[in-house]
Amino acid sequence: METGIATGGIEVEIIDMILNKLNIKYKIEIIPWAKCEFVLNAGTFDASLKV
Repeated sequence: METGIATGGIEVEIIDMILNKLNIKYKIEIIPWAKCEFVLNAGTFDASLKV
């Protein structure tokens, strides 16, 4: 899977439905796991999903 913006899949659809209902703005990015750990620890991202 390439690094970039997630555009589909059941996980993305479920997250989209939930967060839109709650009026929460969000962005889903596909990044390598090492970078994910780094940005989570740095506080740049709030959450991660492993699928």
